[in-house]
Amino acid sequence: MDWQTVVVGVLVLINVVASLAVMRSPVLSGGQRLVQLGLIWLLPLIGAVICLAFAITEARAVRDSLSPAQVSIDHGDGGFVATSPFAGDCFGGGDACGGGDGGGGGD
Repeated sequence: MDWQTVVVGVLVLINVVASLAVMRSPVLSGGQRLVQLGLIWLLPLIGAVICLAFAITEARAVRDSLSPAQVSIDHGDGGFVATSPFAGDCFGGGDACGGGDGGGGGD
């Protein structure tokens, strides 16, 4: 295998990883995804690095903005508090859910 094949393979791999990161982004609209995918594939290395940097920054911002109510809490008794958007709802039963009946929400 010659060095050109290896370089092309690495570039394709980087572009695929960047494309997956863009497609999995929860905050991008369809048009924004198309623009970033175009950037990734029309400017192979530069576009991928820019879009990956954006995706990493975005993921950190989302992670840092989570409130304690949005984080799963395992109560150790089979019940747990669900994460956002249903923060406070309870699944799996146990005393943490308002009784051992397996019902949800503590109704």
